[in-house]
Amino acid sequence: MKHSHSKIQTRGGVSLHMTVYEAETDSAPGATREMLLLHGWPNAGRIWEPLAQALTLADPRLRCFAPDLRGYGDSDRPESGYHCETFADDVLDTAAALGLKRYTLLGHSMSGKIAQIVASRQPPELCTLVLVTPGLLAASPPVDIAGRKAIYGDASQVRDLVVGWAAHPLPAASADLLVEDALRMDRAAWNGWLAPMRDEDFFRDAARITVPTLVVGGGKDPQRMEEELRRGVVAQIRGAEYARLPGSGHLPHLEEPDALAALIVNFLDRLPGGERVSP
Repeated sequence: MKHSHSKIQTRGGVSLHMTVYEAETDSAPGATREMLLLHGWPNAGRIWEPLAQALTLADPRLRCFAPDLRGYGDSDRPESGYHCETFADDVLDTAAALGLKRYTLLGHSMSGKIAQIVASRQPPELCTLVLVTPGLLAASPPVDIAGRKAIYGDASQVRDLVVGWAAHPLPAASADLLVEDALRMDRAAWNGWLAPMRDEDFFRDAARITVPTLVVGGGKDPQRMEEELRRGVVAQIRGAEYARLPGSGHLPHLEEPDALAALIVNFLDRLPGGERVSP
């Protein structure tokens, strides 16, 4: 797999760092499949490398775009804009800047919520939606917000938090990357997801999602119970499919990237060109 880096700008002037992953050769038959990968909290775009590797091996036509969202990774760190609708605006600006014509949008955790908001706006270029252990469009269940805000910048406590979301011990390199990205993100972005973004309620927008949707849950996810995903996400999106990785926690793109890639590619292969779901 090869990768490249670039910068794009949103309409508001925020510069976002972009990593593009694609197969080493472009000799695969058929049109290129474009996928926009949105990382969760408190990660950055490079978290997707294991999954991008598995995806481009499973389907060399895939070209994966992984931005660092505002306040994360190597992107700009504006003082404001840490609201779900602003992040959704950034995603649409990113797709436009990249010139994506027919793309799959994949969101994990926090960005599962953002991806659903984007899909509810029905951009004509969006053809499929993949949600990996996603946040809910409705307000999220309560957690210790004050406690999570308090550990910002504390390497030991951050490690305990983010590594604990996996069902089994992660490779050392993956665990270190999780911690590094959490420590280098902006405090405004760290706090922004915790409040107000978790509590922003877009539940009614699910009825406007019309693209084929795959929701992936982990059987051992300590953050998103499967029943919560079935009720709060799958049942709210017309025609949505649910797939589970029984041995995975909240980070299947790191825990089981090959299995996750197989689910995604099989889902895409079964779709007749990514048509929208009939009302």
